[in-house]
Amino acid sequence: MAVFEMLERLIAGRRLAVPIYACTGRHVLAFLEQDGRRKRLEGSGVVIVADTCVVVTPIMPELSGGVLMTNSGKFAHYAPGNTGYAVLYASLADCVESAVAGKPRFTDLAA
Repeated sequence: MAVFEMLERLIAGRRLAVPIYACTGRHVLAFLEQDGRRKRLEGSGVVIVADTCVVVTPIMPELSGGVLMTNSGKFAHYAPGNTGYAVLYASLADCVESAVAGKPRFTDLAA
């Protein structure tokens, strides 16, 4: 649940230009549905995937030359071979900012 709370804080009511696919178990999904959080997240552009992963199950659209961004090292490793997408690895905050902007955004670590 903590990841979804962080995701909600980072989105802060904004609309995503490109979707964020958030994979979770059905037990967490039940908690998100109890107080309307699932509806709010999906309304902002989050696609919640229960009991599977987009690397294993072909959920994402086929996109020639597509690039995805993830905060998961495991996902970053397996995604290119299983989805055909190139991968950018970043923090959850950078993933959210990129989804809002519709293009990659990275925190300026030199600042």
